[in-house]
Amino acid sequence: MHVNIEKKELLQALQVNQEAISSKTSFPILANILIETINDNKLKLTTTDFELGIQYTINSEVKQPGSITVPCGRFVNIIKELPTNQITLQLKKTNIIQIEQQNIIFKILGISKQDFPEFPLLNQEQSLILPKKDVLNIIRKTIFSVSKEETRYVLNGVLLAVSNGQVTAVATDGRRLAIFTTNQIQNNSNVEMNAIIPTKTLALLSKLLSSYEKEEIMFCFSENQLMILLENIIIFSKLIDGEYPNYQQVIPAEMKQKIVVNKESLLNAVKRASILTTHEAMGVKFIIEKNKITIIKNTPEIGESYEEIETQYNGKQVTIGFNPSYLLDVLKNLEKETVEIEINTADKPVAIREDQYTYVALPMQLT
Repeated sequence: MHVNIEKKELLQALQVNQEAISSKTSFPILANILIETINDNKLKLTTTDFELGIQYTINSEVKQPGSITVPCGRFVNIIKELPTNQITLQLKKTNIIQIEQQNIIFKILGISKQDFPEFPLLNQEQSLILPKKDVLNIIRKTIFSVSKEETRYVLNGVLLAVSNGQVTAVATDGRRLAIFTTNQIQNNSNVEMNAIIPTKTLALLSKLLSSYEKEEIMFCFSENQLMILLENIIIFSKLIDGEYPNYQQVIPAEMKQKIVVNKESLLNAVKRASILTTHEAMGVKFIIEKNKITIIKNTPEIGESYEEIETQYNGKQVTIGFNPSYLLDVLKNLEKETVEIEINTADKPVAIREDQYTYVALPMQLT
């Protein structure tokens, strides 16, 4: 292998590939990145931790084809410190790769490609093409509701349920539930399936889409694997195995009592009250009465806050406790200037609905 490549493009790819490198692995090869040439003008960089895999293809001048795997962290650190843009990578005998730039030479020992895990070949006929806007909405409006408890592994990802030309994304941690629905499938897919996509995969996809120019994203599924195609980047991900709970039975019917409030006013007030929360005392008190909400946080060992904000509300008075993050997470991701919050009693879930989106959260018991 002998290639010339630009530092900027190589470093950008390496920083993405590092997302699939595990610091806790008993397989030394998984700490490596596979570098291999494609045709005479491409270089493919591959990493995997068995759960998540990334293939990133970049432009290069290929003088001699070849492949090698090298320790990813050390390789990235070397590339970062090279002063100028043009880099030469050359494979020497016995799996040594030489990194050269002007009067600088590094040589690092690698491992042959034959020991590197192969990625599965997924059938692109079992695919789904969604608008980038909807994919971003699926991620940002649901991912914060995913459970972080490892014992509830089925809830450690977002459910993608595809049926009758409609895609429903669902996330819950058992105390809140977020659902986003779209029927904007671009390829008239007849796919009928349920797939639980891990949080790590969706967080990486969200990061990549921030600078992705195309307006469509392709997802290819098998029984327990997912492949996401982004032009020069392919993401491979294991799906979470298990049966997702029946989320539909916990969605409340539309409630008559509704609070209409300015989103930013409520967001900022809750954010201020949350300053006085502790791990042991997370609950914030909300006194809901005619045309106002009073937000109170009293933590004896820290202090107290009190704030009133205007609303449109004519129902009965309700005093309810909330973990402030359950409100902040959703308010930050709503699009309209005003939000409608449906309430019942102090011990019943509240609901927020906006177009294709529904969010349900359980209150906290106040002490």
